[in-house]
Amino acid sequence: MRKITKFLLNDSAERLSSIEMCSITGSCNCKSYHYYLRCDQNSPDGMEVNDCSRETAEKNCGKDYIYNAVCVQTYY
Repeated sequence: MRKITKFLLNDSAERLSSIEMCSITGSCNCKSYHYYLRCDQNSPDGMEVNDCSRETAEKNCGKDYIYNAVCVQTYY
């Protein structure tokens, strides 16, 4: 079993993707995050996006319409 050490990262650190983490830990059953954005939370219509950031919502929904947007993150 590999031991993982906890340490503090500086500001230039990056979050690893789940695939990158699987390569470090040696896992073969890589699961990943999926993001689903709806510009209107009352509508079932939406789209898969790369992340749930504000920039992504503004790009896909428009700056004037993000007040009612919702983004769901799933892991499978």
